[in-house]
Amino acid sequence: NESDADALEAGLEALLRRSLLGFDATARRYRMHDLLRDLAAARRAPDDDALARRRHATHFLGVYQEAQRRYGAGHDEQLGGLRLYDEAEEQIHAAARWAMAAGTPAADRLLLAAVE
Repeated sequence: NESDADALEAGLEALLRRSLLGFDATARRYRMHDLLRDLAAARRAPDDDALARRRHATHFLGVYQEAQRRYGAGHDEQLGGLRLYDEAEEQIHAAARWAMAAGTPAADRLLLAAVE
């Protein structure tokens, strides 16, 4: 609802003002300061951590698939595919490392889908 969106935006703005969160306008992505990342990791439950890692891997392996699709679509979209991959390369690699280390059927399916 609108009040939740307003509260979220106010929270993001507060973190940005305190330099605990940065925004990369080129990649259109937020990045947490290491201090905030450590605090969040210390406060979340192990089940939440596993869910967050799986969601991260799902998202960025999907980004990888989209980059491959664009690159393979031919001349008009190749540059967009390369740009998308370059912007998310670090996260794509982290997602692939997680999926390989997880060794679960769901992670294996996710990783296989990304490379097909």
